[in-house]
Amino acid sequence: MTFHPLDPLSAAEFTSIELVEPPRSAPLDIGQPDGPSFTLDGNLVEWQSWSLRVCAGRARRA
Repeated sequence: MTFHPLDPLSAAEFTSIELVEPPRSAPLDIGQPDGPSFTLDGNLVEWQSWSLRVCAGRARRA
């Protein structure tokens, strides 16, 4: 069996029809009329039988 690599230049060619901007969708509105179903205590989040700690920090870059 012989494999032939793709030509990277021909594989990246697009026509203008393929680059048409998609239609815009309506804004998404999410609400909780009965209030949140989770509790937050510092960085501890509890929801149903789950609990987890959340930490927001800067990502390391190599």
